[in-house]
Amino acid sequence: MNSSILFTDATIFVNKNNLILLKNYVDSLVNNTDNDIFFVYLAQDPINIGVMLLKCNETNLVFWETVLNRMNNLKKQGRDAWDQGIIKQLLIREKYPIKYDYFDINKVWAGGQMPKEKLNDFFIYKSCVNPQSNRQLTRLTYLYNLELITKEEYEYWLNK
Repeated sequence: MNSSILFTDATIFVNKNNLILLKNYVDSLVNNTDNDIFFVYLAQDPINIGVMLLKCNETNLVFWETVLNRMNNLKKQGRDAWDQGIIKQLLIREKYPIKYDYFDINKVWAGGQMPKEKLNDFFIYKSCVNPQSNRQLTRLTYLYNLELITKEEYEYWLNK
């Protein structure tokens, strides 16, 4: 309690040149806002849980217990329990009483291939791809095309 967690999917790329700026940005969100959660914003999927900043407080604890209970209840009914879908249901449709906001899209960028003009400024890049695609190939290609990984790294991870 009284701390914070920066949670991410495995499918992110952190800009090593902006680590101090990322730390300062996260610190400012934790210390200078009263929001309990920050999400990465996607136009087509406004609440994306691929990158989240969580303040460790009672409000957040109860919220995530509610998410877990809903997931468990769906599973008991033999239904799919998609965490992101439940979170969107709670926040958008049911107006769950928790304060949330979004990361600055220029600092925590999410979507397909990031525009090259953002390469020097981003802190975290969350690549999003079509679930029916070859997701690893698509994500690696994004990173290679943006010159965030070398040809050797691209080929190494492609063959893993």
